[in-house]
Amino acid sequence: MRYVRSIFKDYYNNIWLAFSEGGVGSINASTGKFTRLDYPEKVKGKHRAICRDSNGNIWLSSDNDGLYRLQLDDDLKVISTKLYPRNMFGGSWITAIYIDHQKRIWAGTANGLYRYNTEQDKFTRLEFPYSRKSSYIGAIIQDNMENVWAVSLHGIYKINIEDLIVYYELNVNQDIVKTWYILGTCVNRNGEIFIGGVNGLNFFNPTQLTPDTYPHNVYISGIKLLNKENFSDEKKNRLHEINNSGKLVLSYTDTQFSLSFSSLYYKDPLKIEYAYMLEDFDKDWIITDASRNNASYSNLTPSTYTFKVKSTNASGIWMDNIRTIEIVVERAPWRTWWAYSLYVTIVAGILLLVVRNFNLGSKLRHKDALSKWKLDYYTRLSYGFKVPLTLIYAPLQYLLKNYDQLTNTDVKRMLHTMSGNVFKLSEQVSKLMEFKKVSLGEYDVQLSKVDVIPVIQGICNLFLDEFATKHITYSIEGNVTSVTTIIDITKIEVALYNIMEDAISYIIDNGRVEVKYMLDSHDYRLNVSIIASRSEESESNVQELNTRFLIAYDYLKVHHSELSIRNIEGNRMREYTFDLLLGDSHYSAREMKTLDKAQSVSLLLPVTVQKDRTVDELNIGSDKTLPVIYLYEGDKDIDLFIKSVFQNKFNVSLNTASTDIKCMLNKVPSLVIFDVVKEDDYKFELCSKMKEYQILSAIPVIFISSLSSEITEQKAYEAGADVFIAKPFNVASLDARIRQLLDVRTAIKENIRKELIIDPKETLITSDDDKFVANIINVIEDNIADVEFNIDKLASLLNISRSTLYRRAMEITNLSPSDLIRKRRMRRAAELLKQTSHPVSEICYMVGYSDQRYFGQSFKKEFGMTPKQYSIQKKV
Repeated sequence: MRYVRSIFKDYYNNIWLAFSEGGVGSINASTGKFTRLDYPEKVKGKHRAICRDSNGNIWLSSDNDGLYRLQLDDDLKVISTKLYPRNMFGGSWITAIYIDHQKRIWAGTANGLYRYNTEQDKFTRLEFPYSRKSSYIGAIIQDNMENVWAVSLHGIYKINIEDLIVYYELNVNQDIVKTWYILGTCVNRNGEIFIGGVNGLNFFNPTQLTPDTYPHNVYISGIKLLNKENFSDEKKNRLHEINNSGKLVLSYTDTQFSLSFSSLYYKDPLKIEYAYMLEDFDKDWIITDASRNNASYSNLTPSTYTFKVKSTNASGIWMDNIRTIEIVVERAPWRTWWAYSLYVTIVAGILLLVVRNFNLGSKLRHKDALSKWKLDYYTRLSYGFKVPLTLIYAPLQYLLKNYDQLTNTDVKRMLHTMSGNVFKLSEQVSKLMEFKKVSLGEYDVQLSKVDVIPVIQGICNLFLDEFATKHITYSIEGNVTSVTTIIDITKIEVALYNIMEDAISYIIDNGRVEVKYMLDSHDYRLNVSIIASRSEESESNVQELNTRFLIAYDYLKVHHSELSIRNIEGNRMREYTFDLLLGDSHYSAREMKTLDKAQSVSLLLPVTVQKDRTVDELNIGSDKTLPVIYLYEGDKDIDLFIKSVFQNKFNVSLNTASTDIKCMLNKVPSLVIFDVVKEDDYKFELCSKMKEYQILSAIPVIFISSLSSEITEQKAYEAGADVFIAKPFNVASLDARIRQLLDVRTAIKENIRKELIIDPKETLITSDDDKFVANIINVIEDNIADVEFNIDKLASLLNISRSTLYRRAMEITNLSPSDLIRKRRMRRAAELLKQTSHPVSEICYMVGYSDQRYFGQSFKKEFGMTPKQYSIQKKV
């Protein structure tokens, strides 16, 4: 035990000593005997402070752990310990422990003063009002007036019974305490406090100690503009005038300035601290010391600011001596009110020019948009001729070629198909004539008395494929099932079509379209509302909106209606609304004259043709054992025709947009046909996805399309098409292409299986049959040296019966299981003869033959030479 760090005299006059090394000991007041305190090993360490409370508990500091409370029995034996960890004291070691007259326990640390809370059984920190002063506590003592004094590095804190804290500096030129040094403190009979410090003995009478009373007025002692000691206006900015008037005026050129300040305390100016703040610029007071007694600001916006500065006294106590300076930053000439008036006048003139040019541009864009729409529609209309032409030309060629083999039912079905499409072709011509009037800008109405509900539903049905492709749900509902109106059906269809196109473009993907129509019998009109909802907010294409909006707006305006568009819930929903007036009172006499002249022709809705039951898809079946062909629908009539023609050769399955790639993976087809009817058809993307799957990548793909442009054909081949056929097409040519593709694929599969038998590791396995053969070869390889390995063991290891093994092996490879075992053994023997120097007799046993003579015969039968001859030839 050495180096006593703390001494304490308890209520029984026993003296307790805490050692830096060696633990704790006590000197009995009666016997004078020194006894070493026996306490748990975990408590041992460096002890800086010790004391004993009225309950006999020892309070002992530990540099490593914190503060321990040791409960002793009458024989001074430790019966329990309680640790108050270092983190309770801010992670710092405890420098002093003191129990005052009120039995309060105080703990001094390197980062402040703590007091024990008996109710919460923990120590809480006392917040000193002078945060920039050192909070290192070296000693604690209480005077005769119940004030507790905590000694820090430079001064001393007084805490009265009401926890009012006052700070004193006993000697402003020297330190009282030094970190890690031990202090001695005491109070004599006269109430004077003695403190032993690193620079000598400090003592004072608490009753005679008074705080610093120097007034400490703060003054502006200097101003710098752009880091120079000069002023833009000498008369306004002289220092004494600024301190007297409390105002500083800065020109707009004074972009940077700094203010120096001083309390004029020359006895020891370095002990003074300052705090300054520029209101509406600084969020809080900025505290600085005497070595940095200045505030600097730059690039202030023209306005009036209030600068405040205050200081402490020599003891670090903040004084109520705030100096306030009003700082005026003048505006630049180009930022004055008359300058802004000039700017407004110039901008207004520019805006007038912009609005004028915008109106002209809007009219041109409207004209261009309408021309573009007309061109696009004309292109779609021209493509519409190819469908009926195909269904006239293809059946005719089929009849000419196969008339003798066809039954009367088949011939009748072909003739019905041709007859119906002749009518459709005639209707397309009528549409083209009507479209000519629209394209020439003939906005005169051609009124018809029609039921408008089927028109609305028919236009919506045109987008069913696009809804499915883009995962858009939709609904059509209303409070009536039939409403007779007088409208130009052509223009209403065009308006509705453009609104639906814009709604789908607004949604992009994964949204919903709601079409609602409500009959208002009071106002005698039909209210139509189309709401497009998308999954998340995003920017909409305003240009496309204007294009479609203007077309629909003009065509509805002819019907004395107005189209309006508004966003709902931010930019997540868009609502299109318009009204159709009932009756004829809103039309002029000239417009009503067109009502009885002719029936308007529908430009967009498909022509309804009475179909014979023989062509209904429900009556067209297919043999499930035939090769499977997936035909993704485009034009329903053409697809049904193709299915009817090939029903005896292939199992043709008609698929829609809802049939995704998972259906192909579940049942792999032999060939896929995509019937493309528009440039952005989902079938291009579906074909590309097919090629990403190994099991589907080799399936032949045929595209048939009404779009015969080079761009469409290139797009099809880029997606992975093997053949592109434009409509109209010859059925015989389509049949030949299908046969050619399937024969090539069959030949490729046969070559792969042959390679699989020879070397399975170098062969790409794609189908279930290939996997089955690969499993057989792998099992043979694992047991190739087993002389007793035969067909029964092979079937057992594959977990199938002998008959199943034989049947599947013959179906896939045209080889029996015994032939597969023999061929694999011969291939392995050939490899060993070529790559190793083993003798023939040893290789014979390595590939599962016990009879060398029989091995030689089998080898010669397979390769046309003996094993020895093969070895010599290959090594040479």
